[in-house]
Amino acid sequence: MDVEAEILQLKLRTADLETATRCGGGDEHGQRCPHGAILAEISLRLHSLQADLTATAIGIIEARADVADIKIDLDRDLAALGIEHAGLRAQLHENAKAARSDLAKRFDSLRCEMIELGLRLDRLDDDEVPGPGG
Repeated sequence: MDVEAEILQLKLRTADLETATRCGGGDEHGQRCPHGAILAEISLRLHSLQADLTATAIGIIEARADVADIKIDLDRDLAALGIEHAGLRAQLHENAKAARSDLAKRFDSLRCEMIELGLRLDRLDDDEVPGPGG
């Protein structure tokens, strides 16, 4: 049974008993009705429910503390990942910069070699082609 429903049922039962006690106060023989025992049982159940509610509240507080601890750990881990990510980006940027520089040097070297080969070919061509007089 739901705790709140049981509390409501006990409150209604208590109210009924109090009303009966106020109205009659005893049975047909003038004897006091056994409402005291019922009220004691209700009181005992209410105290038991209160203890259960307190235990539940403590459990919720402990769970919230655990969640807060996990959140702190996750925040630290995410911060560390952010730092590592920034470091990797910087390292990749440096590597790409060095690779671009190396490629530019190789390209310049190849261009110079091509120009030199072109000049050699022109000289060889000039040497092989007989001049106008001979």
